[in-house]
Amino acid sequence: MDSGSPGAGAGGRALIRVSESPHRLPVTPTSPNLASMIEARALLRPALLPVLVAVVVAWVVLAVAPMSNFWVMWLAMAVAMMIPSSTRPLARAASGSAVRGLIFSSGYVAVWAAAGIPALLILRAVTWTPTWIAVSWIVAGAYQLTPVMRRHLTACSGITFHGDPLRYGIRQGFRCAISCGPLMVAVSVTAMAVPQLWLALAVMVVMTAFICWEKRSSTTMRALAVSGLAMLMIAGVAWAVAGNGSRASHDMPGMSMSAR
Repeated sequence: MDSGSPGAGAGGRALIRVSESPHRLPVTPTSPNLASMIEARALLRPALLPVLVAVVVAWVVLAVAPMSNFWVMWLAMAVAMMIPSSTRPLARAASGSAVRGLIFSSGYVAVWAAAGIPALLILRAVTWTPTWIAVSWIVAGAYQLTPVMRRHLTACSGITFHGDPLRYGIRQGFRCAISCGPLMVAVSVTAMAVPQLWLALAVMVVMTAFICWEKRSSTTMRALAVSGLAMLMIAGVAWAVAGNGSRASHDMPGMSMSAR
């Protein structure tokens, strides 16, 4: 680690060792406090206030725009849900500059916009009955247990940075899209299916908190595995209930999508 990185103390002494390993980082006793401070307060730094404004606007859009418009919902979700979960690399890229923070965020969200294309194809390929919605959560829970997801999740919250905020944002967006893509698809179909807007927003808020939690440096691989198993169990019960409750194939309320 270079002496200018945020994980370096006085004289270049490393406090946090950055690693691309799928295992969580071994840290010194002071490192969790530093990581928690970056994760919890990064968006409140003056240089990152424009990004904070964008996040707030995205949540307002989710609250007032129709969930049936896929692109509006997907892009708003990318900003509202994913940017807060990436505050550590965002703060690292910004380095006190609002412009650099916006450039990082632009590259990051651009990757999620591209990820919306396969997501839309998936959403249009299936008639989203309650059974299929439960299946989407089963897939998301199973994916939580895979080495691919864990490796990219660790890399997604990494703070290795070499000067170009746009390339860094694209790289981190790619890693986060791979680690969180199935979960975002499950959230999307659930939000578009529930008839009450407040319930759709509640799902998004809960999953935003979950994604922020799983990207914390202090979250262990064992905790991630437990969360994946819990997701599988809950989704499995929902699948069984949905299968018994409705055998007929039908569109859920709010599932008339627009690609405009």
